[in-house]
Amino acid sequence: MEKKSSIEKAIEQNWTQDAIRSGDFRSYQAGVMHDWLSTLTLLAIFLVPLFFVLDLFMMPARLLPRFAVYRGISTLLALAQFVIVRRSKPSGKSYLHGYFISLQIGGIIAIMTHDLGGFNSSYYAGLNLIVIGVNLLMPWRAYHTIVNAALILGMYVGINALSGSPFDTSVMVNNLFFMCATAVVAVAINHVRFRLFQKEFNLFVELEKARSALYVEKELVDDRNKSIKSLLDVSGQGFLSFNRDFHVSPEYSKECENIFGRRLEGLGIDELLFAAPATREEFKKGLNLYFSGKFRPEVVFDLLDHEISIGDRRVKADYTAVHESRVMISLTDITEELRLKEEFRRENENKSMLLKVIANRQAFASLNKEAKALFGELAIGGEGAEATIRGIHTLKANAGFLGFLKTQAAAHELEDYFSDRAALGLEADAKAPISRLMSSYAEEHGVIARALGPDWDSDAESIQVPRALYLRIEGFVKANNPDPVLVKGMEGARMKTLSELFGRFPHMVEEFASRMGKRIEPVIITGGTIPVFNEEYENLIDSFAHIVRNMVDHGIELPGIREAKGKSPTGEVKIDIREASGEIVFTFSDDGQGIRLAEVAKKAKEAGLIKSVGSASSKELLKFIFRDNFSTAPSLTEFSGRGVGLAAVRESVHRMRGHIKVNTKKDEGTVITILIPSARRILVETAR
Repeated sequence: MEKKSSIEKAIEQNWTQDAIRSGDFRSYQAGVMHDWLSTLTLLAIFLVPLFFVLDLFMMPARLLPRFAVYRGISTLLALAQFVIVRRSKPSGKSYLHGYFISLQIGGIIAIMTHDLGGFNSSYYAGLNLIVIGVNLLMPWRAYHTIVNAALILGMYVGINALSGSPFDTSVMVNNLFFMCATAVVAVAINHVRFRLFQKEFNLFVELEKARSALYVEKELVDDRNKSIKSLLDVSGQGFLSFNRDFHVSPEYSKECENIFGRRLEGLGIDELLFAAPATREEFKKGLNLYFSGKFRPEVVFDLLDHEISIGDRRVKADYTAVHESRVMISLTDITEELRLKEEFRRENENKSMLLKVIANRQAFASLNKEAKALFGELAIGGEGAEATIRGIHTLKANAGFLGFLKTQAAAHELEDYFSDRAALGLEADAKAPISRLMSSYAEEHGVIARALGPDWDSDAESIQVPRALYLRIEGFVKANNPDPVLVKGMEGARMKTLSELFGRFPHMVEEFASRMGKRIEPVIITGGTIPVFNEEYENLIDSFAHIVRNMVDHGIELPGIREAKGKSPTGEVKIDIREASGEIVFTFSDDGQGIRLAEVAKKAKEAGLIKSVGSASSKELLKFIFRDNFSTAPSLTEFSGRGVGLAAVRESVHRMRGHIKVNTKKDEGTVITILIPSARRILVETAR
């Protein structure tokens, strides 16, 4: 049998509360009666022996031993009844305990009246106490009092009448009269008391209903508050309110703690929003105009700051009047939004600049010449000279025409600086504005170089010759004037470094990652100074685009997932190009989740390439990703799913007599190494 907990026992013993909740008066009456029986029997245990002390002074000495036995038996019976009551539960028969205690104590007293002279004894007063005590303590109906009193009177009359002791009739009548009068009074009091007892129960029931209704309402209100708070917490916005004393109320959304980095309850809203004391005072003065009732809230709120810097965050604040003494603020972290807007603005400016440069290549070449000449003059101390100032003005105009907006602004700043110094007759020390002009031009020129190649500006000075014509000229020179220096120079003009051929990759990766909602550090290309003929490596390098796309698509995780893994939210893709032991080594690496070998094994089994998921080694599985029509993508998208990208890489590498190595680790990333024999090695092998 399972042992019940103390809580379960307490619930079982709380009979009156259960009866009130259920509206069951009989169960309530039985519960109260049961509780009173414990008190009544406990009183009997202490009072019955205590009266024996009175017997020592009032009773004949010869009767004391007998009375001691009587009171001892009565005390033991009361003790046994107390134990039974404590171990039992209330029921419809609980009132019988009241009859029993009346019978056993009343019977003992009736016997004692017989020993003291029968009807002539005045000890019947003890029976009056039993009639009063039991009937007034027990919450039973009036008829129970009548029955109980009749039993006590019956015992008194029966025991003394059957004893045959002589008595005075007037004394007997007097005794019975007072006992009956006591019984009548007890019945009347009990009747009134029972009606009050019923009314008390009804009031308890109504009170319990009201309390239950209030509890239900409170639960509903709490649920609504929790629901509202949950909605506010997941809304991504901070909601808080404050009153006339400008202290934040305890109720605010979770995002507020994310914005301010601490708990807010009781803190001053002016101190939270603004660092400068003067700004705080202005804020409080403005809101006090609203709290005073002199101005409408929309008038006051329009004058308050709606974009606020909090630490390194930029937050939008919207104010709402809750009532005349309370204001609510909704806070939205717009830091990322502003960053994206700024990136979008810069990207549009860069695109516009690129289009203008491409459309005006000769103007771009002229701008480069002007910039180099001007920066040379400024470097040797030509500050303030008329020619230098004219050069700055010309650079500003041409930079503005080609969309070099930062350069244009920096040139204008430098012009103003020289103009202001000349007007004031002060010596010029333009190191800072000159440095800003040079760095601005270098930054914007770098955008052009990364997008179009580092030699695109110098190519603007060259003469454009169709490739076919150039090859005919080169062939004619080799056939008719095979000067090694001239031939080498002509061949070198056709060659490009591998890093130049990879020039488009950083921009391509950045754009691809942006479309997929991922963040990528600018792609780093190391090495690549090896000169090659473009036409020989063009197809190979074109196929490498599939490698970096796969790294972004399948390898680099979304920012939230990376942060959950303890990584930086921004992923990395690196490209390294080296020449070693007669081979050109292309190494592509990322710091993503690695190749999911379990998915590869599953797809291989579905394609019938392996018998079971665990039957192939990691090395064997990695070979499958370069097979035609093999893809682990769950569905076809515009980015992946056809299984042709890496197959194209394998085909291009094999055509160049190269081979591929793959190394991957879960959550650490993937490294793909491609080794291609260099031109010198190919010539040697061909000669053999």
